Amino acid sequence: MKDIIKDFLGILVLVLLQILVFNQITLFGYGCVFAYLLFIIVTPLNIKTIPSMLIAFAVGLTIDVFSQSYGVHTFAATLVAAIRRGVLNLFFSKDELEYNTSLFVKFSYDYYKYIVVIVLIYCFTVFSLEAFSFKLILPILQKTGVSTLITSVVIFFIQSVTLKKYNER
Repeated sequence: MKDIIKDFLGILVLVLLQILVFNQITLFGYGCVFAYLLFIIVTPLNIKTIPSMLIAFAVGLTIDVFSQSYGVHTFAATLVAAIRRGVLNLFFSKDELEYNTSLFVKFSYDYYKYIVVIVLIYCFTVFSLEAFSFKLILPILQKTGVSTLITSVVIFFIQSVTLKKYNER
């Protein structure tokens, strides 16, 4: 029960940060920060796909309501939650995924690749749905690249600060 409350508070803090801070920032006219993706990335491995998708749907819907983006974040967050297990299988062995409840305990090169791929898929989905045209493929790719880079750096920073506190306990 204690872990559920901690996880809920973590998601709540990320959603509030996204709505109040990160939605107000656009870098170079292209880059957006989607820090709330961290909750999908660090979702415990023992949570199945469907519950993870439902949580992602609810969080994405909340972000959409406050940013008036017409379901773009809802779809992208649900998609990423749906394919998360497949992306994990690309970078981690079955043994690593079976014996760990969380990959958040330590950083590794595979973990970095996992984060970047999840963020890349999310950003490409969001910007493709916003543009809804392949004529705008260059701006979509520019926004995806800059947003993936910025979001990944922010997620790495948040996790490094949080991991230090986690290891101190």
